[in-house]
Amino acid sequence: MWRWNRLSLRQQLLIVFLVLQLVIVTFIFLYNQQHQKDFYISELEESLLKEANLLIDSGQILLESGLEINFEDFVEGLNINDSRRVTIIAEDGTVLYDSDFSAEEMEPHDTRPEVIELIEGDEEYGRAIRFSETIQESFLYIVSPIEFDGGNFGYLRVAQSLNSIEETLAENRINYLIFFGLILLVSTGVIFWISKSLTKSLADFNLKTQKISRGNFKENIKIEEGNKEIEELNNSFTKMAQILETKLNELDQEINKREAILKGMMDGVIAIDKNNKIIMFNPVAKKMLRITQEDLIGKKINHVIRQYQFIEMLEDDEKNGESQETFELKIQPGGRILRIHLTDLLDQNDNKTGTIITLTDLTELRRLEKVRQEFVANVSHELRTPLTSIIGYLETLVDDSDEISDELQDKFLKIIKNEADRLYLLVNDLLQLSKIEGESLDLKKGDLIAVLDNTFQRLQDKALEAKIKLVPDYPEELPEVKMIPEQIEQVIYNLVDNAIKYTPEDGEVIIRSSLSDNGEYVTVEVEDTGIGISRNDQKRIFERFYRVDKARSREKGGTGIGLSIVKHIVQNHGSNIEIESQPGKGSLFRFKLEIA
Repeated sequence: MWRWNRLSLRQQLLIVFLVLQLVIVTFIFLYNQQHQKDFYISELEESLLKEANLLIDSGQILLESGLEINFEDFVEGLNINDSRRVTIIAEDGTVLYDSDFSAEEMEPHDTRPEVIELIEGDEEYGRAIRFSETIQESFLYIVSPIEFDGGNFGYLRVAQSLNSIEETLAENRINYLIFFGLILLVSTGVIFWISKSLTKSLADFNLKTQKISRGNFKENIKIEEGNKEIEELNNSFTKMAQILETKLNELDQEINKREAILKGMMDGVIAIDKNNKIIMFNPVAKKMLRITQEDLIGKKINHVIRQYQFIEMLEDDEKNGESQETFELKIQPGGRILRIHLTDLLDQNDNKTGTIITLTDLTELRRLEKVRQEFVANVSHELRTPLTSIIGYLETLVDDSDEISDELQDKFLKIIKNEADRLYLLVNDLLQLSKIEGESLDLKKGDLIAVLDNTFQRLQDKALEAKIKLVPDYPEELPEVKMIPEQIEQVIYNLVDNAIKYTPEDGEVIIRSSLSDNGEYVTVEVEDTGIGISRNDQKRIFERFYRVDKARSREKGGTGIGLSIVKHIVQNHGSNIEIESQPGKGSLFRFKLEIA
C-alpha cells in the first residue's frame, strides 16, 4: 500500500486499467477457447454418431441375411473416414474387431466408461472423452448398441482423436492472441490518452494550488478542458482563491496598520499569553527597557526583562485577578521612570488569555515637573529678594523718616529704584521668554552686518567703562540671512553683555562673523578672555536662573534668564547655540544663520 500510494494518479490509473483489461481479455479468451472446443467436439460427436448409425444399419442388414461377416471388409466397404477408429464389441465386452489394432490382443472393453454409460444410462448411446492408453492420445468415443433378432448383439464404438481439434484451437488461439493483443494495445493507448488528459488537468490544478499556497495569487494557470467536475472544481477554487487573496490583503493591511500604530506610539506595548510568553513587543518598549535582544516572540517575559520589581508586579496582578492595574516603576540603570498599565487580554468568551502591558515614559514629565517646581522656587526667590529689600527700605523710610538724614534717604531711594529696575527687568525677561517659547517665526531676509554694528555701538561704552576691549571681527559685507533682526540683535547683545560682565579688566571680547565654506550659512561667534565655564556648568548655563557665579551675576545686575532667551531665539531660527570654554581661559559662543 505504501508503494502504491507513492505512485502518481496517472500511474495508478494506467495500472488499474491495464490489470482490468488483462482480466477481461483473459476471461474472454478462455471462455472463447472453451466455447470453441465444446463446439468442435459437439460437431465431431454428431458426425461420429451418424457414422455409427450408418455402420449399425448396414451391419444389421448383413446379420439378417445370414451371411458370414468379415468385419474388416465390412467397415472398409462403407468408406468410413480413415481417421475414425471403429471397434466392434461383443455383449460380454470381448473385442471382435478394431480398425487400428488386433482384436485378439485387446482386453475386454465392457469396463470402458463409454460402454458403462451406455449400459447404465438412459441415452441411446454412450460417450466419453478420455486418454487412450493404447494409442496414447485423447479420443472422443461414441458407443451405440447393435440389436439383432430382438436381442443385443453387441456394441459399435466409433472414436476420433482430438488432436485435430487441439491443432485447430491452437491456430485459433494464436489468432485470438494477436487480435486481443491489438485490442489491448489500442485500448491501452486510449486509456493512456484519457489518463493523460485527466491527470494533466489535475496536474495544472495542483500547480495552481501550490502557487496559491506560496501566496502567488496573481499568476493565472490555464487548466486544460477536462471533464465537467474538474472544470467546476477549478472555477470554485479560483473564486475561493480570489476571496482568500482579498481577505489576506485585508489582514495584511490590518497587520501593517497595527504595526505602524505600535511603532508610532509614544508608549511601549507588550503582550504576553497566559503562560507569560511574549506574543508582541514593540520597539518603543524595547528602548524603554533597554533591551537589545532580537526574536523576543515566544520567550518568557522574565527571561527578557530582568527588573525584579516588574516581575513582582506581574505576579501580584495574577494573584489579584484585577482586569486593569497601574503601577509606577523606576528602571535601573538610567533612572527611567515608567508608568505600567496592565490590562487583561480576553477571548470571545471573556476568558483571560494573556495580558497587555502598556509602558508610559514619565521621565521627561517628572523632569519637567521638577523644572517647573525649581522655576517657581527660583522666580519666587528672585522676586522675593528685591521685594524684601524694597519693603525693608520703604518701612524704614516710613517709620523712621524723621530720624533719617536726607543723604541717607536719597541712598535708600536709589537702592529702592535699583531693586525696582531689577524687578522690571526680571518680569520683562520672563514675559519675553514666555513669548519666545510659544512663538512661530516667519523668518525674512535681513542684513546681519547692520545688526552686528548696532550691537557693537550699544555696548561699546559699557566695555570701555569695564576696561574691556570690544573687537568687531567681521567683513563689511555678508549675504542676507533668514532672521528676525530684533531677536538676533538681542541674542548677540546678551552674549556680548555676559562676556563683558565675566571678563576681567584689560580683557577682550570679540564679535566675529563669517560665511561658511559651502556658502549655505553665516556663522556668528562671541569670544571672550573671561573667567571661563567648567564642563559641568556648560550643561546647565542655558537653564533659567542658573548662574555660574551667583555673586557676580547679582552684582552685575543679571536676571539669570538671558542665556535661556538666547537658546530659544536661536532654536526658533533653526540653529543651536554652541559653547567652547575652559575655566580661566575664556569662552566662545557660536550659532549659525541660514542664507536667505
